Amino acid sequence: MRYKSLLIIVLIAILGSCQKEDEGGENESGEFHRTVLIELFTNVYCENCPMADAFADSMVDMGKAVAIKYHSPLYNPLDPFSGLPAGDEIRNREGFYFGSSTHGYPYTIFDGVMENEGIRDIEGWENQLDSRIAIGSNVKIELNGHRGEFTGELNIVLDGSYSGKTLRIALVESGLEFEGETYNFVLRRFLPDANGIPLTAKSDTIAVPFEIQPDWTAENIAFVVFVQDDATREVEQAAMIEWRQLAQDTASTGGRPELISQDTLFLTTHGNMVYVPMWLKNVGYEPDSFQVVVSGELPGGWFKTLCVGPVCLPDSIGWTSMLAPDDSIDITVEVYAATVDSTELTVRATAKSSPTAADSAKIRIVAQ
Repeated sequence: MRYKSLLIIVLIAILGSCQKEDEGGENESGEFHRTVLIELFTNVYCENCPMADAFADSMVDMGKAVAIKYHSPLYNPLDPFSGLPAGDEIRNREGFYFGSSTHGYPYTIFDGVMENEGIRDIEGWENQLDSRIAIGSNVKIELNGHRGEFTGELNIVLDGSYSGKTLRIALVESGLEFEGETYNFVLRRFLPDANGIPLTAKSDTIAVPFEIQPDWTAENIAFVVFVQDDATREVEQAAMIEWRQLAQDTASTGGRPELISQDTLFLTTHGNMVYVPMWLKNVGYEPDSFQVVVSGELPGGWFKTLCVGPVCLPDSIGWTSMLAPDDSIDITVEVYAATVDSTELTVRATAKSSPTAADSAKIRIVAQ
């Protein structure tokens, strides 16, 4: 009987531990599996930064970590990825970790508490990550959501001990090119900002609306979400979801715009007007009117005009006349190229019936 009792106790212990893993996705210590957050302060003009950059990419590929790369304007403001809105939020994160003191680049931080200045001992960095993974986490993050072309909503589901901590959401973009190099997980902005969202015991599900800029490549966007203790700076848990993993909004009713352009590159001599012809077509199911906007910075002395049908304005047309399904209207972007320079403009059309029903087209103008 004694051996039978011991056998029953052992079986109960085994079954109990198996059930716990199945229900909670927890590790052997009873805590949730930890995904490490890598925060890398970097710059395209930093000589030693590519090694730290490649290390972060490899850890993400291995599933050990998620990454946010801050292209700091403090190192060199000419970095093309250090501008607004990211620039101010990068300064916020540098102030959070370093205060008013200076630091070297690259500067790599694991889970807010393991710091590496420069690339010394880079061979041991993976061991640091593994030590963080080994301790598990008391927080679990699950992500889902939906998206249109430029807007959507991210849903964050939390479990565990997170009350009193801060939730931060970073929108990052990969595949960015500069001088023959590719940069991944580059911070574009925080949602709603770098200060994050204070968490309470009732913060089990949080919905965060978002909008991306037309000149960002949606397919390369991801959302890095992490829970941080601001008092100790320790990151309790992190997770990432890509734009393409979000459910896509579908519009079964209303209009849907399609911008049609035969060319995307226009060459001219300076001092001339460039005329860019396009067509706006309603490819939706019902009649609708559309807002048309042209955006992009122009060199000094240049100016642009947007014409939709007979109406011409500098930057946008409030709403077009009603277009039936399959009907189209002419669009012309007129640009006066005053100097030898170039610019890239984005034309975006949005349906009045639904802000997620939108289309955009890019045009590049080079004056010689």
